[in-house]
Amino acid sequence: MNTKHLKIFTSLYETLSVTQTAKCCFITQPAVSISLKNFEEELGRQLFIRDSHCITATEAGHELYPKAIRLLDQIASLSNIGTELHHEQLTIGLQVDLCPSKVQIILTFFRKQFPDMGIHLVRPGETCDFYIGYELADDAEQLFLPLWKENYAMFINAELENSAEVITVLCDDVNKLSRVHGGSLQFVTKTGGHFEIDRHRDIEIQLRECVKAGYGAARFSRQWIRDDNLIEISDVPIKSIEIGVNYHCSFSTSSKFKLVDLLSQLFSGIVTAEDT
Repeated sequence: MNTKHLKIFTSLYETLSVTQTAKCCFITQPAVSISLKNFEEELGRQLFIRDSHCITATEAGHELYPKAIRLLDQIASLSNIGTELHHEQLTIGLQVDLCPSKVQIILTFFRKQFPDMGIHLVRPGETCDFYIGYELADDAEQLFLPLWKENYAMFINAELENSAEVITVLCDDVNKLSRVHGGSLQFVTKTGGHFEIDRHRDIEIQLRECVKAGYGAARFSRQWIRDDNLIEISDVPIKSIEIGVNYHCSFSTSSKFKLVDLLSQLFSGIVTAEDT
């Protein structure tokens, strides 16, 4: 259904004048008649009775008018969402070890689609509108919308690749690494010493530095590791982890939730293209 037809119909219903309708809609009088004729043919019902003296709405016209007004109001409301979002402040939490190219896609999307929107990036654990990373299933009120999958492999220091010594696995539970704050990650080194990393927002970075120093092996995103000092252990199975948008259920009623839906559509197209 063409919204232009609806606007012309409602104007003609209110004015009962082709001349006034043409002025209100900034079109010619013949264009009003053509639009009305096409609209009536589309609906299969006559909306007005026209003669040389006056225009009268039919029963179908009276029935359609309030519905047309509501529909035009809804369309205007949807249009305003995009306008309002351009001036919003959006705070996004980003997991530390996400694939850089995917993060670039997200930020480029917001820059191009919402150039006037304020973007504030924060680390895990800080207050945000939504958080992009592993699924946070600890809270029943937290919802998760998957966007893409990342492959996590086991990495060690390159010097240990051909070593006969036993390699300590520092961390293999990747989907719980960032989201559990407080306490510490503890392990025993190969010489019997104890090592401890406080759980905080950048624990992936601290753990990576431990692996680079040769303290053991840990699982990281293959797309995140760009260091010649670290190599992937080829005979350890890859773990495919879903990355997506974590948000509180109350956020789904916010005008900014439209952005989550747009991200889902964006990555749906990207994943489909990657699979073909």
